[in-house]
Amino acid sequence: MGNTLVQIGWSETSGRIKRLFSIHYGRRYSSQRVYWNSEFTHVEPSGEEGGREEAGRGYKQRIPRTSSRDIHTPINSIPPLRTFESAAAISASGPQPDPQHSEIREQGVGSGEQEGASTHTQSKPSRIHILGTGKEGKFVAHSLASLGGRPPISLLLQRPSLVNQWHEEGQILELLEAKKSMVQIGFDIENPNLTQAEYTQGRMLSTKNVLFGQDGWNIDQLIVTTEAPVTVRSLLPIKDRLHSASTILFLQNGMGVIDEVNDKVFPNPATRPRYIEGMTSHSLRNHPARTFTTLHSGQGEIFLTAQKGDQMSPDAVDMIDSTRSLLRSFARSPALNAKGVSPTELLVLKLERLAVEAVIGPLSVMFDCKNGDLLSNYNVSLLLREVLKEISIVASELPELKGQHGLSYRFHPRKIERTFVQVATMTSSEIHDMVRSVRLGKKSEVGYFTGYILKRAAELGIDCPNNTLMERMVKAKTTMRSQEANSHIPYKNDRRF
Repeated sequence: MGNTLVQIGWSETSGRIKRLFSIHYGRRYSSQRVYWNSEFTHVEPSGEEGGREEAGRGYKQRIPRTSSRDIHTPINSIPPLRTFESAAAISASGPQPDPQHSEIREQGVGSGEQEGASTHTQSKPSRIHILGTGKEGKFVAHSLASLGGRPPISLLLQRPSLVNQWHEEGQILELLEAKKSMVQIGFDIENPNLTQAEYTQGRMLSTKNVLFGQDGWNIDQLIVTTEAPVTVRSLLPIKDRLHSASTILFLQNGMGVIDEVNDKVFPNPATRPRYIEGMTSHSLRNHPARTFTTLHSGQGEIFLTAQKGDQMSPDAVDMIDSTRSLLRSFARSPALNAKGVSPTELLVLKLERLAVEAVIGPLSVMFDCKNGDLLSNYNVSLLLREVLKEISIVASELPELKGQHGLSYRFHPRKIERTFVQVATMTSSEIHDMVRSVRLGKKSEVGYFTGYILKRAAELGIDCPNNTLMERMVKAKTTMRSQEANSHIPYKNDRRF
């Protein structure tokens, strides 16, 4: 059962305000679209929770490091209410709601209730923590920081070197887009490895305006953008700060991460946080010289679906406040362009990406080359097609997708091959992240691409010899590079030290 469509709006008729609530129950699934009113847009950012005092005042300042860099902070004006067609809100694709399972309720709001709503507008938005300093995490943090009435945002920096770079680069997040530089400030940073006692004593890494104590210790909304292999290791130090009323958004490449988190971090379903699973099609790259600068070369979308533990949330009543709040923040951001999809559609979208990544990544590692070097090579194309045949068979046989229309086309080997050619052509001069990880002797994401295919193939009793070979070669090469790095003993005249 999927998420439930929730529409929240307001109108004024006959001299009194009416709130409109619409809940739709689809036959197979429905998704969520959120309208927000002045209750959610008329929030003043607090210097105490929102980072720097300047955040939210809407000023510009020139920074001489580059030719054109403006600091943009949100201006606290009430944005216009978004229409159903134009809202950058969480929207649905898929079957229409069943009229027999549709309920619309209208609730009048008197003057006393209006006063309560006015009081509520002064409350502070919930803090959002972001774990992971990769391109996706920085892009999301930058986009959320540009909102009017922005939520306070904390970046969880796991290494002291990142803290040093944060201060050296001016404590800003920069987004480069179409030769234009956009900068956001007002972020807090935290050390996720602190104990509760250390945190309560105020031993955080932020320089200004941070709440300490029990209220700041709990994490209600967490966005995880780390690489898949380090997700469990990164969550373990903060698992005690998360609880059953928390929401975690997993915005990562690869598949199978949530199952691993459930097994090793949150094994008890009763105390497990709620999950939102997502993927992005934005074209993002890390800046080669600046850690906290991201290159945005192509507008895309973020696809989201809300989960309850290992099951989909059956209705809006079951969606807790932290989940609604996080989805609403994403819906308000035109830059993120977030859209709600059904669990099945998200699975298909992730499998389509996985099929391409499970080819381009391992092949680039095998030949230690750029993405474009895989094109126009006859022998590579032969190997590519054998690998894609196996992936196509496994994806088409998954029990979660039984009865879905169009799978034979979406997972046809030739269709995936065309997508591979498009991706390799657009990124021909780039080095795949898997190649970078292997060169450094770091654990790559091959286990969450090819490894996921092999895991599901084993469950279905399907043999995948070519994918097995690809995964073993990547892991073997990673081990070799790691051993080379660990066995090197530096000496005095070695210029690398």
